[in-house]
Amino acid sequence: MAERSSTFIELHEDDPDRIAERLCNRFRLSVLTLNNRDYDHKTASGQEVQSYVSPDFRAHFDNIPKPMNWNESTEMWRAWQARDPDVYFEVMHCSCNVNLAKGEAIVIAEVKVTGSGDVTLGGLSEASWKRHQDGRWYTDFYIGIRGNPQNGGFV
Repeated sequence: MAERSSTFIELHEDDPDRIAERLCNRFRLSVLTLNNRDYDHKTASGQEVQSYVSPDFRAHFDNIPKPMNWNESTEMWRAWQARDPDVYFEVMHCSCNVNLAKGEAIVIAEVKVTGSGDVTLGGLSEASWKRHQDGRWYTDFYIGIRGNPQNGGFV
């Protein structure tokens, strides 16, 4: 029997706490894939990340004026890491609120960013997830907000 990924979610899982844990694990996996510079999603973890991105995915960032689709946001990360090759993202905290009745979940993560200049930035990420009729959860929206070093990030 093939081993399941640590982020695999049973198609008909109905335990909100377990779903929340798995969706936070998926968020962490996406950060790992980003830190591994797997922009083309060629590794197993990169392919897994790409497998749960909705075709309608949109990303918003506080310093970019227009929303981006998945490919545009991937290219934005690639450009940042090309400009700052030592940039590294670390998930400091992750929580998730699951609404089974609506088939929706929100992941909130606090992320520490180092290696981009001589400052450490705090970031706040929100990723929304929707359960499709096939029972799978897909992410369809992401927003990233940077903190600033003067206020220590976010309170």
